[in-house]
Amino acid sequence: MRKLLIQLIFIPLFFCSSESVTEPIKNYSLTVNAISGGSVNTLGGNFQAGEIVTLLATADPGFYFTGWSNGSTKNPLLISLFSDQNITANFEEITFSLFINTVGEGNVSETLISSGRTTDYTSGSIVKLTAEPSNNWNFIRWTGDHVSTENPIEINIIEDKNITAIFGESEHEQDSEVIPLSTDRIYISQIVEDNIEQRDFIIQTPDIIDLDKSYPIVFAFHGRNTLNTSWVNKLKSFTDNGSFIGVYPQGFLKTWNIGEAGSETSKANDIEFIELIIEELNKYSNLNFDKMYAIGTSNGSLLVNKIGIELSYFKAIAPIVSQLTEGLPLLPNTQPVSVYQVNGAGDSIVPIDGGPKLGHVFYDSLDSAYLWSNHFDCDSIPEIQNLGQDTLYVFKNCSNDKEVRYLRVENGEHNLHWGNPELFDKIWTFFQRF
Repeated sequence: MRKLLIQLIFIPLFFCSSESVTEPIKNYSLTVNAISGGSVNTLGGNFQAGEIVTLLATADPGFYFTGWSNGSTKNPLLISLFSDQNITANFEEITFSLFINTVGEGNVSETLISSGRTTDYTSGSIVKLTAEPSNNWNFIRWTGDHVSTENPIEINIIEDKNITAIFGESEHEQDSEVIPLSTDRIYISQIVEDNIEQRDFIIQTPDIIDLDKSYPIVFAFHGRNTLNTSWVNKLKSFTDNGSFIGVYPQGFLKTWNIGEAGSETSKANDIEFIELIIEELNKYSNLNFDKMYAIGTSNGSLLVNKIGIELSYFKAIAPIVSQLTEGLPLLPNTQPVSVYQVNGAGDSIVPIDGGPKLGHVFYDSLDSAYLWSNHFDCDSIPEIQNLGQDTLYVFKNCSNDKEVRYLRVENGEHNLHWGNPELFDKIWTFFQRF
């Protein structure tokens, strides 16, 4: 009997020791918020202990992500849950600086038209700038990130901007009398990298001006490391016979600043320089500003493309031995302009088939012509003319009665325009139609 009792006592102990103990699974809550200016990919929820949750913050337009309420700035952020957590994504409005400078005696007042702040402005703010000259001084123009002679102006702040107001003394103003045309070298002041530089251009005219005639104007832009005097002899037959007045600007540091990541050393705003030249030319008699054209070679050809894209003064352009580049795209507001593009199949400096060179990525030359023609709604299929070994592609019926031409010179090298007066005859014949 005693022996049986001992066995009964040990039986329940045996069964109890054989049972496994299962810990209950813990869940934790994650609460996710975003302040005004953005959102997060999740609002949170309940998650098992140790579970990893990915949080991704996305800023709204005009805002940027600054970090999480737990101090982390990682985005996306991985959260491993071992306790209840509450985390918030923080955003701030993007602001841009507006730097105002003056040359001469005067001030500039700023008036905020739309939302923003008084020094750093939120993206999309509209600021009115009014140039206020001192006594005996006149406002001349704005330069820098805004070029115009209007006053006041309204600036849309979508990036940092640096704008300079130029004032001139009243007693030094040009006489209102129109200046007669003659061959001359003219100097213009321009701010380049915070320095006032004297830049020049040549006006080339016939010896005798026909006072009853308004002469067309042809701007010609030299290549890299070249002087503007190189155009004098090339176009002298045209200026001597009065076909047009030649205007030959000089590149700063002998190059033109295309405004993209090229190998040019100049940081001058050459679009502004061209507008300053046009402003100066308005003081002269017998010029027809409705018949203004531009030719460029090499680096100057790149600038001519930029002119065609960004300015509307010119009726036709002729970029010689350079096509469009990826860094200089046609813009939605690019106005129709007639184009006579010339490229050499043997050009080793600017490859006719395109590709990276000189810090630029060039389009294929024919593709470049198609880009112009498509942008101006020309005929989609060009008329092709065989000119001996050379080929001329003509895109007709463009907007505003413009036309795009592409001449492939089969044996042409980068200097194909040297000693080739027939090429300039073709270009001038083309220009005169517009």
